[in-house]
Amino acid sequence: MVTLNKNWNTGIASNKKFLSRLMTYFISLCIDNKKFDVVYEGRLSPTDFNEPDVVIYSGDIKTTPVVAIEISTEGELQETYSNTKQLAANSALEELFIFVPETNRWLQYKKSDGTFSEVAQAETLSVPLYRFREWFSKSLSAA
Repeated sequence: MVTLNKNWNTGIASNKKFLSRLMTYFISLCIDNKKFDVVYEGRLSPTDFNEPDVVIYSGDIKTTPVVAIEISTEGELQETYSNTKQLAANSALEELFIFVPETNRWLQYKKSDGTFSEVAQAETLSVPLYRFREWFSKSLSAA
């Protein structure tokens, strides 16, 4: 039992996986499924083993990744900034986002100027990202 407890997912890791799966589902309901595919922990390329929490691919035959979302806590934000910058440098993503559930903050990384800014909308997808927490809260209260 001690070994099992040491190897079990932490609450934070489990919560992140849960939120990632819900976000994958929520975004798939909001987008044009003929243009985009939403994947939980997708890959940015066949040779890159980084797995952002959610990856949205263009629905074309090439399945090009166009948006990636990483979920972070306030305490892990600096590390997530570094990881997001690295993902941007190694890919041709149009938009990269960090979601901080505690504060419902969405941060967008702009590769062109190398900065993060708070946003409420994924321009590529035309999805109101700020509504994820609202939708999630309504789903919980209805259960």
